[in-house]
Amino acid sequence: TGGNRYRGSAGVNLQPLSWNANNVAPGAPASREVHQYDFSLGGPIKKDKIDFFFAARYSNNFSGTGRTPELNAIHKALFPDQGDVGNTLKGFQPWLKVTAKLGGNHNLALIYQADRLDLKVLGAEDYEQVEVLSTGGPMYGAKLTSVFGGGVTTTFTASYNSKGGNTLESYPGGDKNLPSIEYHYSATPNAGRLEGSGLLLRGGNWISTACDACFDLDTSSMMMLRGDLTWFKEGWGGSHEFKTGFLAMPKNLYEKTIQSLNNGFTWEERRMINPSNLQAGSVPFHRQYITGALTRVDQSGEDRDIGVYAQDTWRPTDRLTATYGVRV
Repeated sequence: TGGNRYRGSAGVNLQPLSWNANNVAPGAPASREVHQYDFSLGGPIKKDKIDFFFAARYSNNFSGTGRTPELNAIHKALFPDQGDVGNTLKGFQPWLKVTAKLGGNHNLALIYQADRLDLKVLGAEDYEQVEVLSTGGPMYGAKLTSVFGGGVTTTFTASYNSKGGNTLESYPGGDKNLPSIEYHYSATPNAGRLEGSGLLLRGGNWISTACDACFDLDTSSMMMLRGDLTWFKEGWGGSHEFKTGFLAMPKNLYEKTIQSLNNGFTWEERRMINPSNLQAGSVPFHRQYITGALTRVDQSGEDRDIGVYAQDTWRPTDRLTATYGVRV
């Protein structure tokens, strides 16, 4: 909470790319560049009545992909203008809490939190970023705590979040209008079909573990309601702490959608025209098309959870405690 005084903090974490050495030349080492900024501020909105606390982290990090000298030579032969490419991780994580005293016996807290992270992946064989991994989203919450008389307290909480995975905004540039392309040295017949000698490089369009040349979209949401009542009672053979309450998550949703790109032309395998001269070019030997719907729901789910409880913690003496109750 913020309190009656303004206070804050800030921190910076930096690691330049130039601090990474290369002891595998002419290969490429795994490298790291870090730009991370943290800050917070809290204080009064109305003294003794309303205060706030805000914190956030912004990160923009890069990691170069390690490659053997042989693989590095293949990249330079097929894509000489590639430049420095690697994995990028960007994130913004704000958190805000406003606390208000409503009369003498009630406290209301309002909370907003988000933790969106976007990762663009480039593996050792990838000549461009081909995979997207996004996660997180916003959460909104409210909590009311009350005291009645000398022995009764209540707490009510409500929250909603839509923390999911990839969205359309996760894919910069959208559809690249290409299939997912894989390069091989050569291709040989096997049971009437040409098969590649082994993956050299990969790129062309976005991919995921579920599909080639596609947007892999994940959405989810959850609502939570909770209430608790506590009654402290002296006497009746000792002291008692009676509790009752409920927890309800009335609607939790999840959906995974696959959206195929490039008008259904999703995958192409290519072989070298001259395996001993990679700069001589390549030709395709296998292509794959989606002939049905280009957008499909791959997974979906909905669930609901509701529970109630009542219990008593009884202390007949200072050396004995018994807790008993029921949960449904």
